[in-house]
Amino acid sequence: MRRTFELTLAVADTSYSLWTLILATDDAVPTEGYLPDKVCSLTVQADRDNTGIVTLTDVLGLGGTEIEPGFSYENETARNSIFLPDIYIKPTDAGDKINVSIIAA
Repeated sequence: MRRTFELTLAVADTSYSLWTLILATDDAVPTEGYLPDKVCSLTVQADRDNTGIVTLTDVLGLGGTEIEPGFSYENETARNSIFLPDIYIKPTDAGDKINVSIIAA
């Protein structure tokens, strides 16, 4: 199963749960009624028109990967071991957008 989402990060310097943002979209849960919270592939691309940097962190906000406008972060595993509720997104500027692609085996 592959799904893509375009998400807007409304408030600067605020940590957003990626899972919560995905579930808040209108069509998050597909018609078959199941959206897995563990995936084998995750791609997060910062929109090229963003004015700030988007940082991926863990639930504690520690560490992180900075994504500049137009660039992306990719993580792939052999099994569905990427746990989406543990991933947080923090923009430096309000209104920045990200495009998220997930694949579950």
